[in-house]
Formats: sequence, C-alpha cells, structure tokens
Amino acid sequence: MRKLFIISVVALCTLGLVGAAMGQNLLLNAGFETWTAGPGGPPDSWYSSTGSLTGTQEGTIVNSGTYSCNLTWTTTTTCYLIQDVAVTGGQDYVFSFMAYDNTADGRLRVAIRWFEADNATFINGYYGDYTTDDASWQAVSSGAQTAPATAAYAHVEIRCYDVSGWPGTATCYADDAVFEEAAAPEPDTVTIYDIQYTTDIGGACYDSPYDGQVVWTKGIVGFVFPGTYPDFYMAEGDGPFQGVLVYDTSIVPSVGDEVLMKCEVDEYYGMTELKNVSDYTILSTGNPIYGPTVISSGDLAGGCNAAGEQWEGMLVRIENCATTVDDNTYGEWYVSDGSGDAQLDDDFYTYDTYLGEPFDFVQGFVDYSYSEYEILPRDEFDIGAQVAIELASFEAAAGDGYVTLTWRTTAEVEAHSFNIYRNDEVIATVEAAGEAHDYTYVDRQVTNGQTYTYQLSDVDLSGLETIHQMVCSVTPNAVPGEYALEQNYPNPFNPSTEIAYSVPAEAHVTLKVYNLLGQEVASLVDEVKEAGRHTINWNAADQASGVYFYSMQTDDFSATKKMVFMK
Repeated sequence: MRKLFIISVVALCTLGLVGAAMGQNLLLNAGFETWTAGPGGPPDSWYSSTGSLTGTQEGTIVNSGTYSCNLTWTTTTTCYLIQDVAVTGGQDYVFSFMAYDNTADGRLRVAIRWFEADNATFINGYYGDYTTDDASWQAVSSGAQTAPATAAYAHVEIRCYDVSGWPGTATCYADDAVFEEAAAPEPDTVTIYDIQYTTDIGGACYDSPYDGQVVWTKGIVGFVFPGTYPDFYMAEGDGPFQGVLVYDTSIVPSVGDEVLMKCEVDEYYGMTELKNVSDYTILSTGNPIYGPTVISSGDLAGGCNAAGEQWEGMLVRIENCATTVDDNTYGEWYVSDGSGDAQLDDDFYTYDTYLGEPFDFVQGFVDYSYSEYEILPRDEFDIGAQVAIELASFEAAAGDGYVTLTWRTTAEVEAHSFNIYRNDEVIATVEAAGEAHDYTYVDRQVTNGQTYTYQLSDVDLSGLETIHQMVCSVTPNAVPGEYALEQNYPNPFNPSTEIAYSVPAEAHVTLKVYNLLGQEVASLVDEVKEAGRHTINWNAADQASGVYFYSMQTDDFSATKKMVFMK
C-alpha cells in the first residue's frame, strides 16, 4: 500500500510579484540556505503543519550551496512546508526542483495546485512523474502549466510517498526549488534564407518571394548604423542568403543581440529590406556576429546578378586586391582581386585611396544601390591596407647630452626610408633596409634637463608617408632609476672609446679595464659619484689590438662588458 504525504509550497504573496519577469524565482529561500530556527528547522520562509514529516537542515548531501532539505516521514499524516505565492490567471508557470532519492522506501513527485483569491478554494491541480531510486541528484519539473483564469495562488508541492509498507519510514532530499513564469512559445518564423533566396530575377533584382508579406523572423545583429538612422544588418549564419537589412528606426538593438521580430518584407529598388517592425523581443545579448565571409570581387561586379545577390546584407571580405578606380566623385571606389571590379562606398567610413593601392583585404556589409552591389566598410579596421613598414618596437634612452633611438621592423614592403621626428619636426632621415631590421640613431643635438618627444614615419617607394603611433618622451641626463653599465661607443674602436654608466644614488664607483689574461690594464674610475649618468673616455693607444673587458663595481652592483680595440 502506498502512503501519501505532501509538502505544500504555497507561494508567498509579496507586493510586486504579480507579472514578474520570466526567469525570476517566485519562491523565498528556495535553496534552503537560511535556518534561523536551527538545523532542526523549519527552514526560513517555510512553516510546517502538524504531522511527523520533518524538514531539517542537511549539509552533506547537497546539490548546490551549503545546505539542502532532509525530508523524513514516518506516519500516514499529511504534512506540509508552506509558502504563499500570488499568480496570474492564464499565465504559464514552471515548478522544478532537484531531488535525491537514494532509498527504495520513498518517492518524490512534483505538483502544482491552483486556488482562488481566498487562497482556500481549490480549483484543480497538476501532478508529475515520480522520482526513481538514484543515489545522485535528479531534476524534477512540471513543464509549463497554465494557471486557471480564476486562479490567484498556487500551492507548489513536493509530494512525498512512502512505499515501504504501512506504516513505514522514508528519507529523501530536495534542493534548488524554482517556481517561475514560463517562457512564451516563439511564433512560427520564416528564416532569413527563405526571405532572401530566389532564382527569379523579378521586377527589380531577385525580389524576395515574401515581398509585401508580414512575417516573424530572427537573427543576430551584425552592425547598427551610426547617427540618427539606427537601421541595422542582421544574419542567421555566414553562408549565402543569410543576411538582411532592417530599415526601421523603432527598434534600436546592439551588435550581438539576437532579435525576434514581426515585420514586413519589402523590395526597395532591388534591395531586400525588413521594415514596419510591429513587435520584437531581444532573445539574447553578447553573441558573436557572423562573418566576414571571403568572396571574390567578381561576385559583386557588373550590377544585378545571382552571384552578388546571395551576399546581400552579409558581412563579406575580399582578399589580396588593389584599387582599380580611386574616386568616382560620389565617395565610391573600386577594388579587384583579378576577377572583376567590386564597388566600395563611404556611407559609414571614408578612406582616401589611390590607384593601384594594394590591400591585404577590404570588408564590410553588402548593399545594393543604383543597380550595383557595393561594400560598406564600417571603420578603419575594415580596410586592410598593406603598409610599407610593420614596426614592432620603438624606444628612446636618455644619455648625457644625447638620446639613443632604437626601433625594430618585422617586415618592409616597398619601403624607402624613415623620418625621425623630434617635437613634431623632422631631424633626420634613415634609409630603410628593405627587410626586417634593427635600427639605431643617436640624437646629440639635445640639452640636458629638457624633455623631448620622438616619433617615426616611413616613406614608401611612391613617396607616401605613414606616421606611426608609437611615441617616446625622454629627458637627457635624468636621474636614473637603477645602476647600469652601457656598451662602449664606438665598438670596435681605435684608439679611444667612450664608456657610460649610471648610478641612481651617490655611491663609490670603480671602473677598470682588463685584458684576456685577467690583468688590469687601466683604472678609469675609483671615487664617489653623484646620482646620474656619467661617461669616461679610454685611450688604448699604448695597448695591443685585441679583446678587452671593462668592469664596474659598487657596494650594490657589478657588471662587466666586452670591447674590441682594432689598430
């Protein structure tokens, strides 16, 4: 014989819960985390009716958090753990919880019972499936259940059954109860592909088979127009016929939003658009956008054609191309990868190109205007212009009366030279190596204590100058932050060379020169030096050609470097 026990979770009525948003849990202390009455219960926000069913704190068998609820029943008395929750008649609700049923003596079951405004008049109820014996947590859910029209409250119940005999004892566990409004079912939708795909050229240019119809459709927003006309492109994939323009300012989503909307399909001079949005929902946010899809420039060449139509509304990219028309007076220019000319327009971003300019890529969304397909780049990042120089690093080091500039390139394409700017004026031009290279330039026309700003530009073989964004600011003879021994200059040398060293605070410094046998051949410094950068010359005229070592010593620092004397 089965014995029935009921934990009745009757939803607590608090102001503002009616009409709560989907996903908001209407139960209080649904995870059984607070136990003001102590481990013996009942858990906060629940109270127990008479009977032997106990709801006690469980800290070992837990699905999430710190505690779950231990449900033990030993008699035939019906027992409840009770809350009161208001509901709205006609609204769909879902009740779910996690169950741990590790005994053959008991079963748990989900149930919802609906009551009228007096919270006493029973209307009807829903009773779900039983749990199964399983020494692990299992999900129990009612699925979407519609509250009767006259319902004002729901008794949300975890029902406990004793199957051990009459009488008997059983113990199960419950955790993470949720009672919430169910998501409204999505309307039947038409895919963007079905809206766009056609083989019939129609009256304008491959008119949509849904032209003039009102449909539900959805996609992920890839680009929102800047300014006062927040139209946008959205897509459902990165393949052919999977993007579309939404021409409607009543909806202003963000890039990455997944939008479900009711709208009208329209052909505007051959461009398929969605307009007159009458209803919409943001299903999710922060999604990655689709594209860019690599196509050939010839796909968009020659006006209305099947190859171009499939990319209308899509984010596409053309690679390894060059400018074939640099300006047709309307802000439009053309590129080709050898398969045909594709048009670009400056609706969103203006780029000043020149005839024959090479590009690693150009990309943007495909529009159809004045009987021609065109790519609309969004910003400078959609133009992959080939640069003469790829600058990896640019640094400036202050010296005593000079500044040493060093820079490194990782590639040089059709490069002619570098211009060195100091305080926005060109002070020198350095010939480019034509390949990856490390460069050094010493500016000796500076004054100690004055701050200088340096920047590089490169000039290609056509004379086009590109300013690089790396900027260095230095002050010659500034107090150094640490000890340093620099490489002598020049090196190799004949017969004299300069050695520079830095001390961050006053210190006794020795600087000596040794030959390959470790014999000291010169003592250059042996005294207290103030903080700063210092230099000293060594004249090796009385020494033999060869390799020498110079070593700097203080109480806190030591360093040795090699130099070469060549007569």
